[in-house]
Amino acid sequence: METQRTIVLLSGGFSDGENTDQDVFLLESSMRRKPRVCFIPTASGDSRAYIERFYTAFKRYSCIPAHLELFRRTEPNLEEFIRR
Repeated sequence: METQRTIVLLSGGFSDGENTDQDVFLLESSMRRKPRVCFIPTASGDSRAYIERFYTAFKRYSCIPAHLELFRRTEPNLEEFIRR
């Protein structure tokens, strides 16, 4: 049976393309070839620009990025979404 690992990271932002230490640490800590990364942008009020910044930062890595908006929530089942 595979051990499931959840990593929660709170931060003020994503890499600017030059300082990627935090992004790399997050992905390497998952110990998966293609980890899932979910951004919940409530601190920015679900800013579309901030969501785009997240995808721009993580598209360069081998990962599966997703985001969950809570101000404009369309996801009916939060637990199911997080478990995907």
